[in-house]
Amino acid sequence: MSAEGVLPGGPSAEGEPGISPPAAGVLAGVRVVEFATLVAGPAAGSHLAQLGADVIKVEPPGGEPSRLLTAPGHPDLVAPPYLANNVGKRSMVIDLKDERGAASALELLGTADVVIENYRPGALARLGLDPVGLLAVNPRLHWFSLRGYGPEGSWRDRPAVDGIVQADSGMVEITGHQGGPGVRVGFPVVDHASGFVLVAAVLAALLGRATGRARADPAGRHHQVVLFDVALSMQASPFTDYLVSGNLPRRIGNASQLSAPNETLRSSDGSVMMAAYLAGHWRTLCELLDCAELLTDPRFTGREDRMRNRPALIAELERRTMRYTAEELFELFDGAGLMAGVSRSYAQVAACPQVTENGLLMDISADDGRSYRALRSPLAEFGTRSANFIVSAGAQTEEILGELC
Repeated sequence: MSAEGVLPGGPSAEGEPGISPPAAGVLAGVRVVEFATLVAGPAAGSHLAQLGADVIKVEPPGGEPSRLLTAPGHPDLVAPPYLANNVGKRSMVIDLKDERGAASALELLGTADVVIENYRPGALARLGLDPVGLLAVNPRLHWFSLRGYGPEGSWRDRPAVDGIVQADSGMVEITGHQGGPGVRVGFPVVDHASGFVLVAAVLAALLGRATGRARADPAGRHHQVVLFDVALSMQASPFTDYLVSGNLPRRIGNASQLSAPNETLRSSDGSVMMAAYLAGHWRTLCELLDCAELLTDPRFTGREDRMRNRPALIAELERRTMRYTAEELFELFDGAGLMAGVSRSYAQVAACPQVTENGLLMDISADDGRSYRALRSPLAEFGTRSANFIVSAGAQTEEILGELC
């Protein structure tokens, strides 16, 4: 077919073999077409690729925006947000505003099992890619739209990014230290959680299709995953506490809203997160830190007493914990059967034996000849190791067009 309106790019377009789709995994034979940018949709696509799906990323001329978010001081390397969320995909560059490019996209969609997109409502339809019509002509297709705020309500057409949804959903309001401002979670938690919800939704749709239990009509095959809904669902425990009791959560830093001690304790060189709020664990903690007198102190007798007097409790405990390094404190707690973990930097985590011995980092081959390291998908057990590659924008454009002929 003609490649007009479809832009080639990358080494596989001329002379060199393209990177084939994964040959194994539970989703082998499933084609996913991704019109998604930044984090949530691409993350879902990457997980599906790790499960063996043939994920084709359709990018605009110049590539999707996250390719431009290179690490400071390293403009020649693959942008970390792109690398993190686009492993294992083939890439086409198509100008959807060009009539011939849109026609190529339509032909591609005729071969798809799943579409993932995060365009604004109606935008793809205005480009000639109307979900309603496409679902009608491809009875196998399930279409997944990522939205910020859902199909109804005055917010439905608002654009959304992770931090804004964190704020709108109450997440920022409950996060931070007492007396300080609310803060956002330090990574795009709503985006990544939405990506996993999208993966679950895709798997449910494919299972429903295979068993004949899913709706077959076009409306029943157009699904929405809503970031605002996901953000609220992630806060089910504190939000339900409010709905049941009327008590609004307070910002209390690293401490638990429902128990004490269940928080970070400072050491001589860092801090340790620990939980010793059950009666037996509380006794063990006091014995370990040689402060058995706290067991009979009326300020700390029961769970609610300890929560009510948390500042005094932590002051008493940290008088003892500051005598230890973080690793010594962890060994002390862990050896006694208390739940604990050292607060670690990413550098420490990457070098941690738990990470290396379980293969949680993987080597990624790029078509520029470089090799990168990235986190392995937690779904990789069900997938394929052959999907550990990343490509330049449009690297498989000609290859995929050839498959459509």
